[in-house]
Amino acid sequence: MNITIDTNVIHILIDKEHSDHKIFKLVINNLKKRKIIWVYGGSTYKSELSKICNESYQKFLKELSTGGAFLDLNKDREINKKEKDCYSIKCKTSHFNDAHLIAIIIVGNSEILITMDKSSIKYVKDKKFYSNGFKIPIILKDEKHLKNLNKYISKSKSKSKSK
Repeated sequence: MNITIDTNVIHILIDKEHSDHKIFKLVINNLKKRKIIWVYGGSTYKSELSKICNESYQKFLKELSTGGAFLDLNKDREINKKEKDCYSIKCKTSHFNDAHLIAIIIVGNSEILITMDKSSIKYVKDKKFYSNGFKIPIILKDEKHLKNLNKYISKSKSKSKSK
């Protein structure tokens, strides 16, 4: 199951002292077991990532990448175009500045978005960004939602077996 993780969550995944780190432990465990794969790409996401990536972040991401759980889609051109298309549907504003996440979700076929940015959620859920038949991702933003991660993974696996 592919997931997209907003860069505003990475520090919580890595910083064991962060008050919300325990909540995200389930995400980390599932990434390490490769039950979920964190997909990323595009100029905007990579730029955000480079701005926040210190040595501990790089070590964490390298470990996930080596295990196949942090995957560059290698489709930057396609993601950048999809991001631009999203902004042509809805103009970029201070509230809508995460079209790159929608683009990664679409190109990477992500079933889940993990974000702490409450302002982007209504845009990610907006059907006008997605083609007919594309399943809008489940959004996990707090402990209540993250507790259901294993349930979502199980549902996804049972759907893929029945195909």
